[in-house]
Amino acid sequence: MSMFDGEDLIFAAQIGAEIPQIDLHGMCPSEALFEADMFLYKNPNAKILRIIYGGGQGILRAEILKYLRAQKIVRKLHEESDASVLVLI
Repeated sequence: MSMFDGEDLIFAAQIGAEIPQIDLHGMCPSEALFEADMFLYKNPNAKILRIIYGGGQGILRAEILKYLRAQKIVRKLHEESDASVLVLI
């Protein structure tokens, strides 16, 4: 993979680079989607973001990933675990 596909940003985030992040776990899906939308579009200069949705039954995870896949500014998603995703924009 080339460094142009964002793998370098993902690696940096995984080893502790400071990136903008939001913690949505514990929110109802509608509230979390609203907050994710605000977060995504309030960070237009960021190249990578972290969205934490928590574990549980996976309902919030599914809704957030569906939302992110539909956004034109999202270039790539990289799930870090069952609880968070890195978003390349």
